[in-house]
Amino acid sequence: MPSDRILIVDDDPQMVKTLSEVFEKEGLMAIGTTSGEEALEKLQQEPSVQAILADLVMPGMDGMALLEKIKDRNRGIPVFIMTGYGTIESAVEAVKKGAEDYFLKPFEEELLRKKIRKAVDVQKLKREVETLRALVTGGQEMVASSEKMRKVLERAGTAAVSDAPILILGETGSGKEVLARYIHYRSPYSQGPFVGVNCAAIPRELLESELFGHKKGAFTGAIRDAQGLFLASSHGTLFLDEIGDMPKELQPKLLRTLEEGRVRPLGTHKEVDFQARVITATHRPLEELKTQYLRPDLFYRISTVVLEIPPLRERKEDVPPLAAYFLQKFSKKYNRDTKEFSTEALTLLSNHSFPGNVRELERLIENVLIFKKGGERVEAADVLKGLGGERDKETSTTKEKMGVMSLKELEKQAIEQALLACNHNKAKAAHLLGLSRDRLYRKMKAYEIVP
Repeated sequence: MPSDRILIVDDDPQMVKTLSEVFEKEGLMAIGTTSGEEALEKLQQEPSVQAILADLVMPGMDGMALLEKIKDRNRGIPVFIMTGYGTIESAVEAVKKGAEDYFLKPFEEELLRKKIRKAVDVQKLKREVETLRALVTGGQEMVASSEKMRKVLERAGTAAVSDAPILILGETGSGKEVLARYIHYRSPYSQGPFVGVNCAAIPRELLESELFGHKKGAFTGAIRDAQGLFLASSHGTLFLDEIGDMPKELQPKLLRTLEEGRVRPLGTHKEVDFQARVITATHRPLEELKTQYLRPDLFYRISTVVLEIPPLRERKEDVPPLAAYFLQKFSKKYNRDTKEFSTEALTLLSNHSFPGNVRELERLIENVLIFKKGGERVEAADVLKGLGGERDKETSTTKEKMGVMSLKELEKQAIEQALLACNHNKAKAAHLLGLSRDRLYRKMKAYEIVP
């Protein structure tokens, strides 16, 4: 489990050792370095560092230059400066430039421990607030009104507190990344970053560099060092979406990285330790993933816990609360006063198959809010218009699952949904569709629709 971490920077190794022992008594994990340059590298490898204690006078990059580098990178980590009596003025100048405070050598150990501990606790509180904010803003879509979804979340919560690798299965748009974030924020790694990557969205010739990083000059176009996503997610969670699309030639390196907890960037033989929770996901069926797309050893390495998100059509109870959440979200975004759905509108939504799952529902509600002309309620007619708009915007993946619908098929489905929304009252359905009753009868006969 990640510990509270402090970075100590001093060109005197004995001072680094002494200070490390002081802070370990306080329950802090001390990471020691003897130069400003090395401190910046450590910060890349240890994103959960919560405070920095740096000597002001050092060869090469001194404490002032290190402070400026850290502030330039917009890091919110508090930096404390250590100084002797002869450089107090410089220490005061450092505080003006963003340092948290300064300590005079020789130190008052108790004061040093108290100030650093307070800074670490403040950082922890900030991260907890960020975590809660992320849960409120990013976790609301993981609705569990249905029994199926409640069981998935129950298993996810149990697995989250362990270090076990988790594989998430689910159709496109079902909420695999949302579930991965749900797990992250309930895990021991919640104070670290959540880093996600879609393995199918990155060209295979770039994916290795994206994951593992590279050194300057490792290949044409590598004009600077790149950290890679494994190290960027250190002490947090790395989410590898569409793991089934991981190129076969990269799978042995991925397996080795997961098993050893060490990353070797392109262009170097040096390996770097990392500690992160790895969650994978795929839209492919489990058996196909195991036999066709992944090496068996990699499959078993990532699938200690398997969670399967049921498609939205199999958990209809989740449609109304999800729709209500998206309505609130987009009403605020587009400055609408729409607050609720009519009974008929909810009936239409609940009876739609949603081949694009939660993502399709989200886009549908956004479409409705964009084109709706006022009113506090979403009516069935608004939903019908949105369903037509959604089909125009379907992704190629959804079209592959549904097949491209003809205008006749669309019209037939609209009539069936209107009849359903109006409890098969043909006069109301005709009015809802903007048709005369006679024309509705003719179309029902032509499409062989029997109420």
